[in-house]
Amino acid sequence: MHLAINHQMHPSNYRDFLLKKYFDSHMPIKWLALVADVSMPTAANHYTGSILLNHLVEHKKSLFQTLFIETNQIDYHMWLQISRIKYFGEADSLQIAVGDVIVGHSWIKKYFKEEDHSCHYGLGKTIITDCGIPAVGFPPTNSIAIDLPQVKIISNYNRHDDYIAEISYPDY
Repeated sequence: MHLAINHQMHPSNYRDFLLKKYFDSHMPIKWLALVADVSMPTAANHYTGSILLNHLVEHKKSLFQTLFIETNQIDYHMWLQISRIKYFGEADSLQIAVGDVIVGHSWIKKYFKEEDHSCHYGLGKTIITDCGIPAVGFPPTNSIAIDLPQVKIISNYNRHDDYIAEISYPDY
C-alpha cells in the first residue's frame, strides 16, 4: 500500500464531486482501502461501530492496477458504518484487522452537515468482496508476456487476537 498511498493530496472536495456522480447515476462505486481503526458503538453513531478506511481509492480493472499504477484517491480517510455492510461472502463471519486491505462496492449515501450547512456524500449499503493481505505474483523472469502481475488478497490468514472487528450475519 505504501506505493498506492498519496501522502500529499487530501481531496475532500473531490470526494463529494466524485461520489455525487455515483449517487446521481444510482450506481455503486468499487473501492479499495487500508483498514486503520474501528469506533465502538454509541448512540451518536446509531449504535453501530464504524471502520476507518485510510487512503480510499477507486478500484480499477485489476488489483495491481489499482494499487500501483492508476491510484485515483477518493479521500485520505472515510468512515464506514458496520451496519451498512450487507454482504461479505459465504463465510459465517469476517475478521478485520488493522493493516488489512479491504475491497468493496458501495452505494452512495447523501447526508447534511450542520456545521457547514451543506450536503456531503459517503458510503451507504456495502458489499465487501475481499479483506486481507495483498500478495503479488510476478510472471517468471523468462516470460515474454506483457500481462500485469496478479494480485490476490489472502483473507484466511490467522489474525490471532489482532483483529479489531468481527462481523457476522444476523440470525434471521
